[in-house]
Amino acid sequence: MSIPRDYREAGVDIDKVSEIHKSIKSILEKTFIFREGRVGSVLTGIGHYAGLIDLWDGKALAVHVDGVGSKVLIAQMMNKYDTIGIDCVAMCVNDLICMGAEPIALADYLVVQEPRSDLIEPIMEGIAKGAEEASIAVICGETAVMKDVVKGVRDGYGFDLAATCIGIVDKRRVLTG
Repeated sequence: MSIPRDYREAGVDIDKVSEIHKSIKSILEKTFIFREGRVGSVLTGIGHYAGLIDLWDGKALAVHVDGVGSKVLIAQMMNKYDTIGIDCVAMCVNDLICMGAEPIALADYLVVQEPRSDLIEPIMEGIAKGAEEASIAVICGETAVMKDVVKGVRDGYGFDLAATCIGIVDKRRVLTG
């Protein structure tokens, strides 16, 4: 069995994904009007590396959400969980930096098959290490146990990891290109 070289070879229908993204964008961009004319009005549409909302004094809040995807399977196969936390932080802060923002804080979301300290603690240590390297604070998060939802290549070690990162950017220095 050969290793897939791209999403299509891995069985992902890129055209269907593109269509659902368009549908999601159409539905959710309608919510932008809820903040029009107030602090928190939306400055960028959906589709950039991060969403930007207007704050005050020429500043904007940059927000990005990312998950580690199929890398959870590699972590399970290697029985190594500390580096995936670092990776999660890095992916989030990188996408804020791409918009010209300075990352300042992160909220994590960890869902596990079983509440195992030998799984959860190394992931959290990795998140803390990534936060140190990025000079951000981890200010909140969610840890959920969903035995019937999350499975993995190692029984009892199934998990998924995602985070939301926020940053601040001077509106005159926003990068969108």
